[in-house]
Amino acid sequence: GFHLRSYQLEGVNWLLFNWWNKRSCILADEMGLGKTIQSAAFLRGLQSLPATQVQGPFLIVAPLSLVNQWQSELRSWAPDMNVVLYHGSADARDFLVQQEFYYTDQFVPKPTAVKLKKLNVTKFSVLITTYEVALKDVAVISKIRWRVLIVDEAHRLKNSKARLFEELAMVPREHCVLLTGTPIANATEELWALLHFANPSVFDDKDSFLEKFGEMTDAAQVNELHNLLKPYLLRRVKEDVEKSLPPKEETILEVSLTPIQKTFYKAIYERNTSFLFKGTKPSNAPSLMNVMMELRKCCNHPYLVKGAEDRILNEAAAK
Repeated sequence: GFHLRSYQLEGVNWLLFNWWNKRSCILADEMGLGKTIQSAAFLRGLQSLPATQVQGPFLIVAPLSLVNQWQSELRSWAPDMNVVLYHGSADARDFLVQQEFYYTDQFVPKPTAVKLKKLNVTKFSVLITTYEVALKDVAVISKIRWRVLIVDEAHRLKNSKARLFEELAMVPREHCVLLTGTPIANATEELWALLHFANPSVFDDKDSFLEKFGEMTDAAQVNELHNLLKPYLLRRVKEDVEKSLPPKEETILEVSLTPIQKTFYKAIYERNTSFLFKGTKPSNAPSLMNVMMELRKCCNHPYLVKGAEDRILNEAAAK
């Protein structure tokens, strides 16, 4: 089976501890340390531990590029969970609402179906959706009282006045976990926005928070902020936890230019306009206002030089 690394197990226990203490939180581990895995194991723990036995519903909002990864990790780490991806056209999403959200009289007696819906019992354990769909269908997802809301790439919520923040903040949830691998770079207001989203009743006064921590001028202030954040935010970086990884090595390999690159490089370097403009309009030739930039482009790939791709292909076809 699968095994969590020791720091990931600590992360899952921290998430469960915060759930027990009714404290929404931010998991801010550096990218690559398995925030998705820890979150999947956390949901599995909520569902399977005798002391919790929370069957869902759980909502995961993630960028489109990550929804497949979420499905894959949940299959691996929480195989018993019924996971539904809420995405696609309006018709496809409507079909999912009709067929996959609640038990209908196709599956159970009608009175039971009505009762289960009133009790907030969904057919799925986990619903995964994207930011875009969550915004479009906020009315649909707000009809369900979510036991846990997980927001991936949560630094997108850094503006508390943005529509995304306001709409997602209205979705009914008992508990919230924000995931971000991007540290909030010296922007206390953005940090407050995430804390306010997670725990609006605790972090309810932006002005006093900014007054206290807006200008980080001394070590005492930094320590005070760290102590304040400790219960709400967990961040580990690779150097601290992955002792088994060797230190990063950088190896520079020198690669020669191809003959075509050399030809274009020489022409740009010598500002040989007769070669560069040959058979084309000046507007479809590289600009020589910034020779260094054009040389760099040529070194990366000759097709990056304006007009070069068509010319190279035409000359090759003519041979």
